[in-house]
Amino acid sequence: MDLDSPWPALAVGLLLVLTPVPLFVAGKVKYRSIENLEIALRNSSWWRTWRNILFTPGHWIELVRAYFGMRCLLNALELMRKAGTYPEFSSTWMVEGIALVVATLAVCLMVGAFRIAEGALAPVAFVAAAVFAVVPVEVAGLALILASSTMIALKSLPAFFATLALGLAALGLLFGQAMTAVAFGAGFAAAPLVVAFSMHRELVIPVLQSHSTRSVTFR
Repeated sequence: MDLDSPWPALAVGLLLVLTPVPLFVAGKVKYRSIENLEIALRNSSWWRTWRNILFTPGHWIELVRAYFGMRCLLNALELMRKAGTYPEFSSTWMVEGIALVVATLAVCLMVGAFRIAEGALAPVAFVAAAVFAVVPVEVAGLALILASSTMIALKSLPAFFATLALGLAALGLLFGQAMTAVAFGAGFAAAPLVVAFSMHRELVIPVLQSHSTRSVTFR
């Protein structure tokens, strides 16, 4: 195998990123929404509620899938850029931009095609891992901390995506990212919120089932 060829990495990256894994395991997870996280906290403890969320295997699968898929895409696109096969494909931001466009298509597929009675799937883990893989670490790290803190404080999944988009935009400009790269990052982070809103669907996440906890809906 030619190690300088971008095609194997491109194929692996596209396969990992575009394969809507949550759609294939939807029947194995119960999505039973409740009014909001406060109800779960009244019936249980804060630790038990978040333990059930964090111990759900699907979240970790999405983290690994998104991160390694995006890294493969970035490596393949960078090899293509350096090879100079396409003269118009010469800027570093174009590598990140194309990778994020592919990831945005994947997110739209997951949110739009995932049809359950409780709402639309919120790909929090996928979006977080993709952002961390593509965006400079100082921007991605701070934006993800801000978005996660806002989500927990407001008990709202939409707040995660909205805050992440705003954080990537503001921090990207602050740290000197190109305006186009900032737009790609913010657009990707906001995509789940836009798709769910256009479908008039709530964002929900799968939660490990226990005797006292069902799938949680954040509003």
